[in-house]
Amino acid sequence: MNMTDAASHQPEERPTFEDRPMDWGADPGLTLPALIRQRAEETPDATFIEEVDGRSQTYAEFYRSSLRWADALHALGVRPGEVVAAMLPNVLEAHQLWLGCGWLHTPDATLNTAYRGMLLRHALTTVGARIVVTTPELVARVTEVLPEVPTVEWIIVVGDAGSEISQGPLAPPVRILDQGTFLDQGISEATYAPPEISDISSVIFTSGTTGPSKGIDVRWAQMASGIGLAPAELLDPDDGYYLPYPPFHVSGKAPLLWMARARCRVVIREGFSASSFWAELRRYRCTATVLVGSLLHFINWRAVGTADDTPLRQVLIAPSPPDVEEFKQKLGVQVINSYGMTEIGWPFLETNVHAENYDSTGPVRPGYEVRVVGGDDEDVRAGEVGELWVRAVNADVLSAGYRGLPELTAQTRRDGWIRTADAFRQKPDGSYVFVDRIKDAIRRKGENVSSFEVEAYVNAHPAVKDSAAVAVPSEFSEDEIKVCVELADDADVDAAALFAWFDETMPRFMVPRYLEIVDTLPRTPTGKIQKVRLRESGVNANTFDVSRAMGGRSRR
Repeated sequence: MNMTDAASHQPEERPTFEDRPMDWGADPGLTLPALIRQRAEETPDATFIEEVDGRSQTYAEFYRSSLRWADALHALGVRPGEVVAAMLPNVLEAHQLWLGCGWLHTPDATLNTAYRGMLLRHALTTVGARIVVTTPELVARVTEVLPEVPTVEWIIVVGDAGSEISQGPLAPPVRILDQGTFLDQGISEATYAPPEISDISSVIFTSGTTGPSKGIDVRWAQMASGIGLAPAELLDPDDGYYLPYPPFHVSGKAPLLWMARARCRVVIREGFSASSFWAELRRYRCTATVLVGSLLHFINWRAVGTADDTPLRQVLIAPSPPDVEEFKQKLGVQVINSYGMTEIGWPFLETNVHAENYDSTGPVRPGYEVRVVGGDDEDVRAGEVGELWVRAVNADVLSAGYRGLPELTAQTRRDGWIRTADAFRQKPDGSYVFVDRIKDAIRRKGENVSSFEVEAYVNAHPAVKDSAAVAVPSEFSEDEIKVCVELADDADVDAAALFAWFDETMPRFMVPRYLEIVDTLPRTPTGKIQKVRLRESGVNANTFDVSRAMGGRSRR
């Protein structure tokens, strides 16, 4: 494979990529069940997974637990292809269930624990759930929607209170089993064949930041395709990977496979905590992690004394900040950058992020091919902005599509290419830069403005913890820019002072007209800012209008 020649508009001049195969994308040993079985045989007593302030399991224990889940699910009639739904936080059972489903060649669908009502009903209906696994705290949400989800027959309750909840009234044929009773019913010591690399590993639902959540069929090959984001050659068996992300997101699942390949530990946590981050890295000897979205702004890394005060040595930061070199030097870490979507995996990788290329997602990885496409479906020239299209030598490293939505799947695919709806441009060195979500792009006074780049400027202010830039209607035409700002805990600054700083430091066409200081930015459970909610709030009584404040005399 090689990268798209974005300077050419002749598709036939683009070299083919079949000469650079992705061998890891076809290796049947790179499914998590197969890897765990192998590690259980080789190093049975090595710790594989630990809960922060909780339990831990060796490779052998985790393997046996997964078989027990597989046996119990099989006893309830689960067969290849059926989807088992779950609403579970990041606890051992969520991953044991995932692996147990894998042994049965059936996907799990671990749902957002914030779902309720309409969203939960939509997700359970989408996957046709017959079995739902949840916690005592969440079981009531499931039972509330059962009259409109007739496929559900069993609810498995994970936790000590399961036996008490099972006594509650339910309309037949739905039955509730506590975890102990469920697992005890199917101990068969069966031997299962691991799933194929092309099998569906999980149904992952989108965050719903721009519309209704969609279930995406993610294959085992796609989970394995992220192994380069945690290079095994840079990790030792004593290393730990800090994983505070939920199992209903790829970032909360795929690292288990990467660490099993590297023979390392995974340290899981029920939710990200900035205040606990550094202490838990030290306590659990975690040398690698990923910081997605804006989480880097929350961990107060400048307060860390020296590199000796943290075991962290490798971190994926997506996107990387402009001051990444300071971060690297202070903590003595290697910073990796990438770009990924649940639909396509990770087609780019930059393993040496520094001050000059901090904005780059990296060059195209072997086995992938990309295009940057304009409105006429032709490749734009290098340096110009267009929509990213992706395909792969082994199509199994791409998602199988949107579950139950064949027409939408077809709309986003063309001749093997998946359209991402993300705006990109290619740099002179051949690497690529994420510009913005196309839906988040802002058109102002004839200029296309990247909300992503506006936020980079705003976040550089020392009083800003995080920000989000959105388009709001202009009274003239096109858009105006509104920036919502979440301040640092000790910040003492008002909207007028912030605007004055923006007016001095930002390109004129990027300077926002509207500024709103908020207590917290609305986020999905995976940390993504819900811009749709910010757009809906529009210009309101709490919004600072610099044009009005300055009598229309802004220097923009």
